[in-house]
Amino acid sequence: MTSKPTISQGAGAAIVGVTAAAVHANTLGHDFTWDDGYNVVENTAIRSLSNVPSFFTEAWGAHASEAMNQAINTNYYRPVSLTSYALDYALFGLNPMAFHAVNVLLHALCAVLVFVVGWRVTERLSRDANWRFGVLAGGLLFAVHPVHTEVVNVITYRTDLLAALFYAALLAVWVDPQERRPRETERWMIYGL
Repeated sequence: MTSKPTISQGAGAAIVGVTAAAVHANTLGHDFTWDDGYNVVENTAIRSLSNVPSFFTEAWGAHASEAMNQAINTNYYRPVSLTSYALDYALFGLNPMAFHAVNVLLHALCAVLVFVVGWRVTERLSRDANWRFGVLAGGLLFAVHPVHTEVVNVITYRTDLLAALFYAALLAVWVDPQERRPRETERWMIYGL
């Protein structure tokens, strides 16, 4: 009797993470673009970690150099993103490669967490071992889907990466793989059977 090929959760997570990073690694040689000019390059507030507390009390565009950019972003509140820019600046200065590397890393982490959530949910519902390859395919699709290109390539859109990261991490913790309910009860709850 031959056994069917299988994949472990760790191996699947590694495949998804490396693939996500590899697909977007070409951004490492790019410069700042679009809104990165006033949100990162011209934003003097991110040049000192002592300004971090003000990020939690002021609007996103409060430190923009032009009145128009301040007005556009007055209604936004993004303290975690601004803090991440300040940390990048403290570590690497205005090196665009470092900022892009952080975005690529955040995307890879998001893809891994999406895979982990899929794994945990599906593990509890399926009796067939083939579900593992479906979850891997879903994680890889998330990792390489072109809809993420803008979010990964533009530093200002790190806001979306951080939101996805925190949300996926919350789901990964919430979907406890150790919680085992009887499959019949779970099937009834989900499918109404």
